[in-house]
Parts: sequence; C-alpha cells; structure tokens
Amino acid sequence: MGARLSALIVNYDTGAYALALARSLLEQWRAAGRAPRDLEISLVDNASPTDQTRELAALEVLGVRVERAKSNLGYAAGMNRAMAPTRGADSDFVLVLNPDLALFPGALDRMLQTASARPRLGALGPRAFMDPARTWSMPPNRLPTAEDECLRVFAAQDPALARRLSDERTRHALREWTASEPIAVEMLSGACLLLPRAAIAAAGGLFDERYPLYFEDTDLFQRLTRAGLELALDPRAEIVHHWARSSGIERADPEPARRCAVSRAAYLARWFDERERAMLALAEGRARPPAVELEAPFRELGACVDPPLLEFPRAGRWLIELAMLPTFPLAAGAFVEGSCWRMDERAWEWLYRGRYFARAVELAETSEAAAWTFDKPSTARTAPLAPTELVGEGSRSG
Repeated sequence: MGARLSALIVNYDTGAYALALARSLLEQWRAAGRAPRDLEISLVDNASPTDQTRELAALEVLGVRVERAKSNLGYAAGMNRAMAPTRGADSDFVLVLNPDLALFPGALDRMLQTASARPRLGALGPRAFMDPARTWSMPPNRLPTAEDECLRVFAAQDPALARRLSDERTRHALREWTASEPIAVEMLSGACLLLPRAAIAAAGGLFDERYPLYFEDTDLFQRLTRAGLELALDPRAEIVHHWARSSGIERADPEPARRCAVSRAAYLARWFDERERAMLALAEGRARPPAVELEAPFRELGACVDPPLLEFPRAGRWLIELAMLPTFPLAAGAFVEGSCWRMDERAWEWLYRGRYFARAVELAETSEAAAWTFDKPSTARTAPLAPTELVGEGSRSG
C-alpha cells in the first residue's frame, strides 16, 4: 500500500496558477499508478483582493478542499489552516506548495520515492528552475547566522567584501546546481517541501504563525535540524517556480516587505541570542548608504526588448549568474558553452521588468571573466504554463 499524501496550497490572487498546479498533481498521481483515495489537496484562499470565484469553484470541481478565509491570515497561518482538516499516519507525507509552481513530468513520484527511502528525513525539496526551458536554476538558500547578517550589512559599503561574499555564495550554489543524485543540504526552498508527518510532529508542528510572510520555512528547518532530521535535495525531481507571483513585485505592493520585516524580527528574536542580536544591531546602526562604486565594470547593454547577446572573452564552459543587484547577493545560474550566448525566449518572458546584472564565471577556475547590465522594459508573463510547455530534455547541470 502506498503512502498517503496531503498537498497544501495557500492562494493569494493566484487562482489560475493554483488551478493549473492542482490539475498537474492529480495527473501525476494518476500517471504513477497511485490510488486516487491516497491523495488529498487542501487549499486556503487568504482573502485574495481580486475575485477568485471562478478558479476556486473549478478547484472544488476537481475535488480540492477549499476554504475561503475572511482576512489575510499570513502564509504560515494559511498553511496550518490548510493542513488542519487533513489526515494521515506518521509514515504518510505532507506536500507544502506555493501556488506559482509547475511540476515537470514524474517530479511528484520521484520525490515520494526518494523520501520513502530516507528514514531520517525531515524535508525533501526538488530542483527548481525559473522557467520551463530549464535555463535558470533558482538560487539555493542558506541558514542565516549572526556573522553572515553582519557581513551582509558591511558589504553594502565595501565592494571588495561584497565580491568575496558573492563568490562564496557561488561556490555554495555550484554544489547544488551540479548535483545529479540526492544530497543533504542545510536549507531548502519553502516553495515546495515534502515532509513526513512524523517529522512535522518531531519539529513541533508545521509553521510558526508569528511569521506573517517569509522566515516561516527557515524557522521550520531550524526545528527539523535540531530534532536530528535531515534536509535533502533531489535534483532528479524538477519544477518551475514562477517566483513571487503573489508578492506584488511588479505592482510595487509595500505590504509583503512590511510583513517580511516583521518575520525577520521574529526570527532574530527566536534564534539569535542576546549577544548576537546586539552585534547585529550595532552593525546596522553604523551602516552608511550603499557604496556607489562597483568593484568590477559592467558592460551596459541598455534596454533590451529581446534577450541580450552575451559575448565571452573566449570559447569555454561558463556559469552565467543573473541578479537584480550588482553585488550578486542572490543569483540564478545557467550553464552554457561557447564564445557567446543568448537566453531562451521561454526564459526571457518570465523575468520581471527591471534592471538586471549578469556575469560569466569560467567553470574551470571559478573566476569572473565578464559582466553586463541591462534593462528589461516588458513585464513578466502572467499566464500559467500549459502541460505541453513542461516537456523536453532533463536537468541541465555543470
């Protein structure tokens, strides 16, 4: 008898995405030959500001349990509300899902198989791409420490320090971006998490509701790790994460940033001791406006209607990193070969409007060889992916 799965989704203005995701979950469950009764999907609509009636009704027709919250509960509380009516044994699984995800064929079954084979598993995540062409791998996360938080503050005024930190982040990311088998990691993305019910119980519950948005997953990983459980990434299970579709980036909604600040303060209060909090407060108190000068020059490519052509100093194997800040504190990665490269149109259309910074890192030496900056004047695609767009070759690693 196979394990039972409870899939949880919190919807906030992303009904079309949530509907596409639910359909793909049901299809992948059927394709794997698993019993329909062993899958339940539970969704909470977090008082979406636009009318979601049609999408929520269509979800209910599919058999999804839908709850319509009267106010925005916050992501953590919404997830807990979605989990509350679900049922399962300790050996069964819970799947936490952002609505703005799309699963490549076989991803769900692969995750379940891998999770079932790891007895000390706390949580399992897939390899996530920003686009259906599998061009851009999402940046890996790391558990924050007081030292790292202080260095981040100082790096805003010190280009050399910012470069050192971004180079360290690149080396860390390469381990995950190049993995071909499941690996243990220190942190996962909370966008897609498979957890044994026994692990949730050992951690004292799913999400702590003191975090209204962000950091709820970081807190969970701390609790799972301290319970002696493993966090693992399976790069053979692949998804697309259309990052932050409900967080209002392109419409400049200030509410997500406010909620993030509240969550960060709550996280620091829980996981940093008094000395560490004082050290960070001192660093932030001495912070000056960010430095204008950048350590490395960027070639200005201007406003690009189409994907820009990136020309390298020579032919070779390259890691291209893409970020929205010139210090690359968080960057997506793409592996390419040759003397020049232009990203796939299927990747370009998912990028938000705004200024981007890109750099080419020569894989043989892990050193930067070229850097560019450009503007994307067009807004990102809003329509979710159709199933026919989630096909093609497998994972691209270095």
